[in-house]
Amino acid sequence: MVPVRQLLLTNSRARASLPAMTSLTSSLVPPTGTTAATEYKGSGRRPPLNPSFPILFRDESYICVDKPYDVRIDVKREKEKGAEQRYVPLPPSTVQGYLEHTYPEVQRHLRPCHQLDYATSGVFLYGLTRESAREAGNAFESRRTDKHYLALVFGFVESDAGSIQGLIDYDETDPMGFRMVLWPLDSGKPGRTSETRFVVLARGVVFGKEVSKLLLIPKSGRRHQLRLHTAVIRHPILGDATYTDDDDSPRMMLHAWKLRLRMASRTLDIVSPDPFASLLPHDTSISDAEWIDPCHESA
Repeated sequence: MVPVRQLLLTNSRARASLPAMTSLTSSLVPPTGTTAATEYKGSGRRPPLNPSFPILFRDESYICVDKPYDVRIDVKREKEKGAEQRYVPLPPSTVQGYLEHTYPEVQRHLRPCHQLDYATSGVFLYGLTRESAREAGNAFESRRTDKHYLALVFGFVESDAGSIQGLIDYDETDPMGFRMVLWPLDSGKPGRTSETRFVVLARGVVFGKEVSKLLLIPKSGRRHQLRLHTAVIRHPILGDATYTDDDDSPRMMLHAWKLRLRMASRTLDIVSPDPFASLLPHDTSISDAEWIDPCHESA
């Protein structure tokens, strides 16, 4: 393993206890492109019957919800026929529909600022004005954001911290056109560069299986990036129906935990509760109040 950058914690005690990151060598990334997956054979999960949509933050410019797993952000809106077309809220089983039904004053004003997979839970932000949505969108596009995810992955990850890199492209062998493939950076293959940094927060047994709890810090925002990166190092996320054949876990164990947006007008910090705390608690030296700066260069 080749030492590279260290993660910077705002808490000096936690900073001293965290190991230096290591860069995964090419031997951990198969030389030919891989989805690191077997074809999913499970029967599929049903959406939660009574999902809750806790509001994590709200002001005149933004509203942020703690998105449940296996719930859609929105669906195609049906238009009511007639001379006067009335605004029809989305079904309350979707994130946007819940907000439109619960807070009628935000109808017509919800503008999603980013994306989150159907199976992923956690922080999801809407702008309530064109200007606020544009400013947040610009922060995402220019990478003036810190996004921290929690994941439970199969097996005990050997390195305490590290970086996963590669070129992500669509998997041409997938007849559904859904899966992605990762190629080494020096492969000459097509694809978009990607990097994810990780820290092992805990190791233990969950659902009778050896599991590691990871803090995942994407440095890029590619389709299925976190799911694919963990899969190619042979530690896929529990319950991932695309890159594993796991049909036992009740959900995909990936959660958008923290979001920081560094905008011209202000910095917005949002934290959601850890849904895996009861399954596998992690070291409290890395608490909800602390932030890792993944852009920091060690001396």
